[in-house]
Amino acid sequence: MSDKWGSIKTMRLAFLIMIPAMFFLTHSTNEWVAMLLLVPAGFAVFTVYSPIVYLGQTYLAKNVGFASGVTMGLGTTVGGLMAPFVGHLADNLGIGAALNVLWLSGVVAAIFSFIVPEPKK
Repeated sequence: MSDKWGSIKTMRLAFLIMIPAMFFLTHSTNEWVAMLLLVPAGFAVFTVYSPIVYLGQTYLAKNVGFASGVTMGLGTTVGGLMAPFVGHLADNLGIGAALNVLWLSGVVAAIFSFIVPEPKK
């Protein structure tokens, strides 16, 4: 997808798919509908990894290894830092409130994906 449309467009598309997929997944009351929504949700979540790493390596072309570490390492670290917050929400407000973080994080990611500049050729 990135080869055909570009990394930034692929990333934006994935985040824009993630928002409704996660929203309807977290608000679904039917297990079959929820199971079907796992396909676009999973697609959206895993599609962004490669373009993000590629963009990081493109922006930091002189330090490709460092760029890979920053993009994947920082993403993992931020996720790990957010996990206690989400757990706290689940404890105090219920699992539904905690799961809303999934689609809300997609909104934040989509907004930032439109701020990312095109890499220089």
